[in-house]
Amino acid sequence: MKPLHIKSVHLHFCHPSIAASRFRLALVSGRCLTLLLLPLLWAATLQAADWRVCPTGSEDSSCNLRGYPGIQQAVEQAGAGDRVTIAAGVYSPAEFRDVPYGELVIRGGVLVEGKTLQLRGEPGAVLDGSSGPAVCALLVYNSTVEISGLEIRDFKVGLADDDLYDGHGIFIIDSKVTVQDTQMNSIAKMAVSVFGDSRVVLSRLRVQNGHVGIWVEGNSTVRVENSLFSNNSSAAVAAYDHSSTEIYNSVVEASLDDGVFGKGNAIIVLVNSILVGNQPYAVRAEELATISVDYCAFDGNQSLFFPETAGGQLTAGDHVYLENLQLDMDFRPGKNFQPSRGDPAIRNRDGTVSDIGLFGGPAAPGT
Repeated sequence: MKPLHIKSVHLHFCHPSIAASRFRLALVSGRCLTLLLLPLLWAATLQAADWRVCPTGSEDSSCNLRGYPGIQQAVEQAGAGDRVTIAAGVYSPAEFRDVPYGELVIRGGVLVEGKTLQLRGEPGAVLDGSSGPAVCALLVYNSTVEISGLEIRDFKVGLADDDLYDGHGIFIIDSKVTVQDTQMNSIAKMAVSVFGDSRVVLSRLRVQNGHVGIWVEGNSTVRVENSLFSNNSSAAVAAYDHSSTEIYNSVVEASLDDGVFGKGNAIIVLVNSILVGNQPYAVRAEELATISVDYCAFDGNQSLFFPETAGGQLTAGDHVYLENLQLDMDFRPGKNFQPSRGDPAIRNRDGTVSDIGLFGGPAAPGT
């Protein structure tokens, strides 16, 4: 393995991964951060109610709301800081809410609008879009929401080329959202769509066998950490307009239309991550987009970087490792590439320098 050196590129970092002046990041306690969302502050936590939803047909007496419509009812009845708990079982959409957005209409199986709440799935809670109307699993609009513990799968489209947006996983507009410990499988369009002026943190996300992993537009900022994107028919991350996206300790594997893609004036920072088996490019920047890469490993990609002469700007640091890495494709704990060789400004839970890969950094899943 050998480092990649691009001598014509000069970066000035406020910490070893990110150029603050370049990426419009805020300097806080000597480190550059785009998002200060975790943990969310719940003003009414001490008085918060827990709205519990069970699957259709459940006889669990702890639930007075049931099925996918029951999730919508719980959201509508919840007060500020309340929690909606989705019990184990399979939930299929039976109705929808439409939200106009510019020239588009977003169709949500559950609409969270103007709320501050937590939406938590118990182990085994599944939102399944294979039956019922074509919708987005969750539509979050003008809200502050923490989502965790869900499996979201098999959401389909109605008409592929109309102006009705369905078939997405989580669709976020002008909101502050965290998504943790969530699996998303076989989503027809985008697993996570971020529009408008949103602030989003995605931790320990698994997006597999779908189309696009994360789509970011407008002036939104997104932080991705300890997440896996595998076998998707388009890009793992696609960013546009004036959006900013940071990707830490994540794996992008076998994307068929670029691993990480930026266009317009988008800014993407890629640190402590592994990109393997992507085509046609592992990293691609077009128009005025800027992508910064450091402390990352690449292997088996059809092509590494989109040619700079074709547009966009790529900056690569001195810690980019190429080819023949013999990566453990199971991505299991203890099998990180280059343990303790990641960005020295990012620490593991035990205080050591972060590994490169899923199980490094402070947000790493438990081993």
